[in-house]
Amino acid sequence: VIFGMEQNLGSNAYDFADGKVYKEKITKWIAAVKQKFPEVITVVDASPVYQNKTRGLQWNEQLKGIGGDEARLYLWDKDYTAWLPDQNANLTKMNETFTTILPGWFDAFKEKFPGKNVSVWQWGLKPKTDLYNTMAACIYIGKFYKFMIDYNKAHENFIGYASFMSLKSLNRGDGSILNHYYALQACGMLFKGNKKLVDLGIDGTTGLSGVACMENGKTTLLLINESGNEINFPAVSVDGISSSGKKYTITQVVAPSLGSFDVKLETKTVASISLKAYSVNVVEF
Repeated sequence: VIFGMEQNLGSNAYDFADGKVYKEKITKWIAAVKQKFPEVITVVDASPVYQNKTRGLQWNEQLKGIGGDEARLYLWDKDYTAWLPDQNANLTKMNETFTTILPGWFDAFKEKFPGKNVSVWQWGLKPKTDLYNTMAACIYIGKFYKFMIDYNKAHENFIGYASFMSLKSLNRGDGSILNHYYALQACGMLFKGNKKLVDLGIDGTTGLSGVACMENGKTTLLLINESGNEINFPAVSVDGISSSGKKYTITQVVAPSLGSFDVKLETKTVASISLKAYSVNVVEF
């Protein structure tokens, strides 16, 4: 249960003149929810920790010590980067985002709201950029999934919740869908069932990254090829065990180039793993 969204904005000052008023009201509401439904996760409405607007800074300061399990944070691409016409340069920007910028924001969040997890009530890609709806955008989505999984593994599941922008926005009602849908459909396969994250051995392959999970002896990999070359290998190491001799079902998000809008979702079953240049892949065996 999230107690309001963007209540820190001046347009909502009628209900919550400042963070102090919000804290007073919400503290009572959280207590009421917890008394009736103790297992429900409660989320308070924080101001973005990366903004320096006066009202937002005061809001978060006035929320100090507020109850609740999590606090809200948006992670929209336009808030931390400006995409370029050069998609290879955008790959560099993505890596900076996931290695430096977002971890830094999370550190700032932990300072402001110690003991709380972050609840990402919307992440995604804003329209009208050079990246939007391209194959490079699909790679961004794949890398975002990998980042969240890796970060939670290293930080005790700090990201309590994360929702891609409204799925309705992927379908504009004109009979077509955004290419982002394909990347989300593929990456979503990681969350079917009750999988356990396991170690993946793919070090040393330039431009290749990924994660591995397993359930009842079945392995699912997310493999992102951000190099300009096709990558082929007969087996991977999962929890130290080679997958040699397995049959692989590969779901690939592919396009002719990074900047292409002609994105396709393809599935094939093969005896060895082949990842096309600039592709997002989910491999099952």
